[in-house]
Amino acid sequence: MRDSSYHSSMQDKQMFSRGGEKKVMKKSLSVLLSAAIAFGAFASVASAATPTTALEKFEALKAAGIFSGVGASQDPALASKMTRAELARILDLLKGLDVDTKPTTQSFSDVKSSHWAFEEIEAAKAAGLVVGVGGGKFDPNGNVTVQQIAVAAANVLGLKPVAGATVAGADNWAAGYIQALLDNGITLPTTYKAAATREILVTATYSVYEKIAVPAAVEVASVTATGAKKIQVTFNKAVDTSKATFAVKKGSVAVNLSKAASFSDDKKVATLELATKLTAGDYTVSVSGLTDTALTKTLTAQDEKVSKIEFASLNAPVDRASNTTIYANIKASNQYGEDVTSQGGFTLSVGKANATYTISSAGEIAITSAAGFLKDEKVTVGVLHSASNTFVSGVLVVSDAARASELAITGIYNPNSKTLEEGADPNDFYLIVDAKDQYGNSVTNTTYLNKDVVITSQNTTVVPQFDQSTASGPFQTKTIDGVSKIVAQLNKPSGQLLKAGTSKVMLISNFTGKSASYDVNVSENVKVDTITLSQPEVAVLGEKVKIPFTAIDQFGKEVTDVNKLNAMTRTSTYDSVSSKKLSFVRDYVNNKTELVLDTAGQTAKNAVISIVTSTFKSYQLNISLVDAAAATVISGINDLDKVYAVGANDTVDLSKVAVKDQYARAVDMTGKWSGDAGTYRLYVASSDTATVDVVTTGAQAPVTIDGVTYNVLDNAADTFKLDAKKKGSATITFKLFNLDGTYKEVSSSTYTFSANVVEAADIKDYVVEDAATAYDQAVIGSVNSKYDVTIPVKGVLADGSKVALPTSFYQLNENDSGASIVGGSALRVYAPDPGTYAAYGDKDTRDVTVTAVVYAADQTLVVSKTVKASKAASAPDKLALESKNSVVKESDAVVSVDVSSVSATTPLTNKYATIAGLVNDAVVVTDQYGVEIADPSTWSIYTSNFTKDSNGVAKTYNTVVAGDSFDVVVITANNKQIKFRVVVK
Repeated sequence: MRDSSYHSSMQDKQMFSRGGEKKVMKKSLSVLLSAAIAFGAFASVASAATPTTALEKFEALKAAGIFSGVGASQDPALASKMTRAELARILDLLKGLDVDTKPTTQSFSDVKSSHWAFEEIEAAKAAGLVVGVGGGKFDPNGNVTVQQIAVAAANVLGLKPVAGATVAGADNWAAGYIQALLDNGITLPTTYKAAATREILVTATYSVYEKIAVPAAVEVASVTATGAKKIQVTFNKAVDTSKATFAVKKGSVAVNLSKAASFSDDKKVATLELATKLTAGDYTVSVSGLTDTALTKTLTAQDEKVSKIEFASLNAPVDRASNTTIYANIKASNQYGEDVTSQGGFTLSVGKANATYTISSAGEIAITSAAGFLKDEKVTVGVLHSASNTFVSGVLVVSDAARASELAITGIYNPNSKTLEEGADPNDFYLIVDAKDQYGNSVTNTTYLNKDVVITSQNTTVVPQFDQSTASGPFQTKTIDGVSKIVAQLNKPSGQLLKAGTSKVMLISNFTGKSASYDVNVSENVKVDTITLSQPEVAVLGEKVKIPFTAIDQFGKEVTDVNKLNAMTRTSTYDSVSSKKLSFVRDYVNNKTELVLDTAGQTAKNAVISIVTSTFKSYQLNISLVDAAAATVISGINDLDKVYAVGANDTVDLSKVAVKDQYARAVDMTGKWSGDAGTYRLYVASSDTATVDVVTTGAQAPVTIDGVTYNVLDNAADTFKLDAKKKGSATITFKLFNLDGTYKEVSSSTYTFSANVVEAADIKDYVVEDAATAYDQAVIGSVNSKYDVTIPVKGVLADGSKVALPTSFYQLNENDSGASIVGGSALRVYAPDPGTYAAYGDKDTRDVTVTAVVYAADQTLVVSKTVKASKAASAPDKLALESKNSVVKESDAVVSVDVSSVSATTPLTNKYATIAGLVNDAVVVTDQYGVEIADPSTWSIYTSNFTKDSNGVAKTYNTVVAGDSFDVVVITANNKQIKFRVVVK
């Protein structure tokens, strides 16, 4: 076989093969492949050692069924030339082709059905792996060159040719493939154009086979933002989806997922849906369970922004009742192509004199003119999203009034995530309707929809017939996930509940006659059939213990509905007549249901929980609890310097004291420094007060223990200051004491560190460290000291250690007429002169250079730092729950409000007249400058999932009483969100 026979693309294709030998017998493909993948053949030949010589590799491949010897003696014949027929067989085996079934046709005149490689050559040709040499012949005994084998090996491994590669001694058509092999550690003899021996083929085949038989380790190939709340994780191969667990962090802050990861059909791509939107910065995605150590990959995300605005149609229909108003619709998309119209922030310009105009959250533009509009009149409209500077303009054509023309039912919605099942209340479910007029605009006027559209249920025993007898009709507007949508509520005539079965719901347009249908499938009443209970990771007495569980209904599906789960008979040894300690609760942050055993106030360390499912199957779990948690170890003091220049000091309050319990978990010490029973005191002492003195505030007198005098702090307002007096070193010791009758030292509570004091002559350099972005307070027209930014100036020792400096060492200055230094240590940006804003140009930020003039031991040094100043108005950035006034934070997703102090039947409104007042006490909001802000009047607040009364009717905020609960979603004007549960006690 000549090299020239491979100079076309079709000729190159025949190199996709794997080597083979003259057959002694045909083997089934499944046997060959299983032997190959298991690698068992290699072990039996080489005693688990890796084959190194050509002969060892031949024997390994022979044992795997890929090669066989020549003649009765099975001679390896490594020095013999390689033929085209042998190459075809190897290609077939490595590609997994069927080499046992005899073809019914003959493709080449020189390869008859009696030829030993007839099946192999026909299979390779059918798969496009080989072609003939011309004249209808294959030349099965022709020789193969080294470079042809190289191309074959590269193609089998899926290696792309290296573009532009040149390899000495090889033709250009083969050079890219040879270079690809070299880049992957596979080498061949450099006599590329010479005829290949069987030894060369054995070596090349073994290299390919080794890589195929030993699968590559699982890796994360990429992580990509595919939506404002979506991250796509791509693996290099299919993974075991049942073992993969995902975690997302931005810096050190965990980002919650709203649901379990979903995988593509090939199990190579996972999609993560986040509870909050991605913001600019780096996110680390970790995948555990697939390898011994977690796989990680970093994603650099951008803030969501409007990237496109478009008109649904340039036809502007007039209002049905009057020609003084016309309508149009826009759609805004973010950089991921998602609809973000509801986020708002749009301004309009309309080319119609004396017209007024509005734009709704759904993107509907209404333009009104007392002069009226004429049909076919043209009106120019511009839409600007100022935050992203995205603009679109269009010339609207006044058209006939809109009629609902195109209809679709896109799904069914229940605000409590309930499923359609027998016995459910129809009023709890809504069909989501998408209606468009004859111009393609969305129809959002429910009055018109109720006139234009007929809705009917074809099986009223399953889904009751819709009531269109009243003007209001079944169509209404409902906010779903913060977006306004048109829905049709299922009807409940005479209290009729849903029946098991299927009913087709039809929508029919009275205008066009077009219809849409949707099958409403009502399942049998879902019951928990089986439940598996597992031991908790840690069960600490006095806490709420989370017990892992999986509940399955009678249809084999997982049950997470809290009401269904709590309908089971469940008991624990901690239950009492008036209080059930074992219950299923909803984690609204992580969107999952948990089984919780409340051990508060209990002393017994053994608990037995029992659950009887709705199908009367009993399950039991014994739990051994460990001692109640207690503050046990001081693990560190946050924000405390360790090296000081003479004259420097460092003041720290008790909130900076990090404490862990006996299970190495962080302890929230809020409220535990009060000096009352069950609370704690902190003792602080210096081993050399002449070098580093300890100065404290507070009412407690010093205490001497074993000859060491400790200053005592026991109030949250108390502070301690380390005062550097002279060069040297002192050991600072902290002890934790708890009040148990009298104060006693907590076991293992001693924490020490060495505070070193240096002189100016020891300091080799000085730096101004990074500072936060400063808010230009001229935006608010007054000074708020909370926005002053501390400028940290440090000394640097020869070993790189940072040194805390006294303010007498330096003087801060700034180079900006709109900024000033306050108190010698903080930058304040306040530019009442509008001319100062010219420094910003067309951006929100500008650079302010802060200079520290340092009076060193024998010279004056100048060090500087660029600090960002911003005129971007303060806006919500982070939302979190807190405890304030009548609100108590129970978890990151639940707050409780106690109304029992007045009466068990006192409505919540006696505590909070409006939901905004409750939210103000439940949610703490900080802006992008880290300053707490609060203005509930600008927030969108939604409530849902209210407890129902005895008649099954959902309550409203004004009727909630003790024992009720409901969900709250808070969305700020810039779309920062938080969702939490309110439990009324």
